[in-house]
Amino acid sequence: MLGIIAMLLRFMRDISVGTPFEPAQVTRLRAIAGLLLIGVPITYFARLSIDGALLSDLDLGGIDLAVSLDLPWLPMTLGLITALLAEAFKVGTRLRDDVEGLI
Repeated sequence: MLGIIAMLLRFMRDISVGTPFEPAQVTRLRAIAGLLLIGVPITYFARLSIDGALLSDLDLGGIDLAVSLDLPWLPMTLGLITALLAEAFKVGTRLRDDVEGLI
C-alpha cells in the first residue's frame, strides 16, 4: 500500500506541475494497476493461509475448520480501471507528441 501511495503522490505532483502526459505517468499507472490486480489477491491468499495454519493448530473443541473464499473484488476492479486509465494516458502522450509537431 505504501508503494501505491508513493506512486500516486508522484503522479499527482506531475499533474500539478502541468506534465500529465509523460511516459513516466503511464509506467506509474501500470505499476499501480499491477499491484492492485496481483498484489492484493496474493496478500489475501497469504493471510488466509497463515490464518488457516494458526487455527489448525488450536483445539477448537470438535468444531471443524471451514474456509470461505471471498476474493477482494474492489481492489481488483480498481486495478482494471487504473489499467484502462494508463492506456488513456498512453494515447494522450501520443496525441501530445503529434500536436507538438504541428505548432
